[in-house]
Amino acid sequence: MAIQCKVVKGIDPRHPEAGGQYTLRAVSSGLYGFEQMCEDICRSSSLTEGDVAAAMRSMLHFAREALLAGQTVEMEGLGRFRITVKSRLCTPEETARRSFSVADVVRQYKLQFTPDVRLGRLIAARATAEKCKE
Repeated sequence: MAIQCKVVKGIDPRHPEAGGQYTLRAVSSGLYGFEQMCEDICRSSSLTEGDVAAAMRSMLHFAREALLAGQTVEMEGLGRFRITVKSRLCTPEETARRSFSVADVVRQYKLQFTPDVRLGRLIAARATAEKCKE
């Protein structure tokens, strides 16, 4: 099935005065959730749905714990997840003070996903796009 795309008005940040340009934005065709994934794995293996769900819940638990411990979590064939921070700018003098607190500088924690290179190649080789019906 093709990736559905809608046409949206785009602005080139290098030439914001140029109007009338459009770009494509991918539109989700639905949500593939935990339960559906468990059912699909169950159908394609000899495991029970309970076994699959328990293993996946354990994997998610340990992935969360690793991220909170500052580790990068790699899912083979999918990609890597890691926590990043956004902070305010500090002067060198401020960071050298004994009273400097990293916690006071952090503004936001974010989760960054970097896809596996093989996944990117697979998408590039197999994905097709078509305009969605609006």
